[in-house]
Amino acid sequence: MPVKVMVTHVISTEAVVRLIHGLTPGEVKKSLIKFSKMFPRNVRKEAQYLFTELDSKGIKIIKKIYDEYGIEGLKLQYFT
Repeated sequence: MPVKVMVTHVISTEAVVRLIHGLTPGEVKKSLIKFSKMFPRNVRKEAQYLFTELDSKGIKIIKKIYDEYGIEGLKLQYFT
C-alpha cells in the first residue's frame, strides 16, 4: 500500500479515536490538519475535508453518528 494511502487512512482512524477520547470535531480537524502539514498536498486536503460532504473516507457518516448519539454512539459502533 502506498504511503500516501496509508496516511490518509491514519487520518480517518485518528479522527474517530480522537472523537471517542472527547475532542470536539473542530478540535480533531484542527489537530489533524496540523499533523498533515508534513505530508503531500493530497493528504493535507484529506484532513481539510474531515466532517464535510467532500470527505471520501466516511468520516461524514461518523460525524452524523457523533451528532446524533454522541461518544457513546461511536463506542457502540466501533467496539461492539
